[in-house]
Amino acid sequence: MKRYFAIPILSLMVLGGCVTPPKTVTQPVPQPEPVETVAVKPAVIKNTGAPIRAEKLDVASKEERTEAVKAVPKSELKSLGGAIASLGNPAETGFWVKTNLVTSQQEGQVKYAGTGKSVNVTLIPHDGDGAEVSLSTMRTLEAPLTGLLTLEIFSKS
Repeated sequence: MKRYFAIPILSLMVLGGCVTPPKTVTQPVPQPEPVETVAVKPAVIKNTGAPIRAEKLDVASKEERTEAVKAVPKSELKSLGGAIASLGNPAETGFWVKTNLVTSQQEGQVKYAGTGKSVNVTLIPHDGDGAEVSLSTMRTLEAPLTGLLTLEIFSKS
C-alpha cells in the first residue's frame, strides 16, 4: 500500500515543475540616430599685421633711460620684498612696476638677480599676486620678455 500512495505524490511533484513561467513582454531599446561628424578647422585671425619687434615698441628716450639707471644711495632705499613678475601691457609706456607690495603710487627701484641690474621705476598698486613690469623696464633689466622674473622691489624714502 505504501507503494501506490507514493506514485501520486511523485507525479504531482514532477508535474508541478513543468509549469512554464509567463512570458515577459520586452520593448525594443530605441537606437540613437547616427550623428554626422564635421571636421572643424582652427580659427585664424587675419589682417592683424606683421609682428613688431620689442625694440620698436619700446619708445623710451635716451634721457629717460639714463634717468632710469641712475644710481641711488642704498640709504634712500627700503626693501619691500620680492615678487615674481611678468611683462605688463606693452602699450603702457615708461618705467613702472605694478605690484601688491604698495598701496599708493610712489617712486622706487627694482633689481633683477638674473643680470644684477637695477632700474628706477614708478611703483603702482596692483591687485593679486605677482607683479607686472613695463617693456622699457624689462629691456633695461635685460630680462627675457616671455619669462617670469624674480625681482627685489625697493621704495625710495
